[in-house]
Amino acid sequence: MSESAPDEPQWPTYPEPATSGFYDPGAEAADPPPEPGQQLVNPGSADPIRPPVVPQYVPPGYTPDDPLNFTGSGSSLVKEGRWMIPPYLALQGSFGSIRLDCQLATPTTPVIHIEVSGAFGDTVIIVPPGWAADLNRLRAGFGERKVKVDETPAAGCPILVFSGQLNFGSFTIRYPNRRDQRHLRRWLDKNEPAGTELPGPELLLGPGLR
Repeated sequence: MSESAPDEPQWPTYPEPATSGFYDPGAEAADPPPEPGQQLVNPGSADPIRPPVVPQYVPPGYTPDDPLNFTGSGSSLVKEGRWMIPPYLALQGSFGSIRLDCQLATPTTPVIHIEVSGAFGDTVIIVPPGWAADLNRLRAGFGERKVKVDETPAAGCPILVFSGQLNFGSFTIRYPNRRDQRHLRRWLDKNEPAGTELPGPELLLGPGLR
């Protein structure tokens, strides 16, 4: 007499649940992924979903209310070598000195606005020949101003427009001299590849210094 196979267990069944809002890795997406360049649309609306706006970084010096600041407070501040000069600068020589060497600098605009506040500090700015300066808006107070550059720029050169007040500080803007040329040569030897040519004397030395 053969034995009959045991009955297979009958598992209870449940009605299929409604679709939930949770992610089901085994479920197929209702809609295929958008093609490149295709705009997404909000469900129930014809308005496209706009991507979030990512704010861009703007370095200081490109708006009047956010100038590039140079502050000499109790110490010396030197800016030299290759650097970009934005349209707006602020020089604050409280009790320290500020020296801006623009021989290898690149201006980003034909007019550069510079606000000066010199309590007791000394400020020296060295610009290439052809550059000019306007100090008509810079009040001397008890300080001293020495302007040894032209008031009208050469073709293709910028003009630096200064404003503010010196109080008890001194201010000098001039063309490079031979000492500046030697200092520039040392800077190039230290920071540039070997064999970098130094600009000729006719470019480094201003009127009366050649």
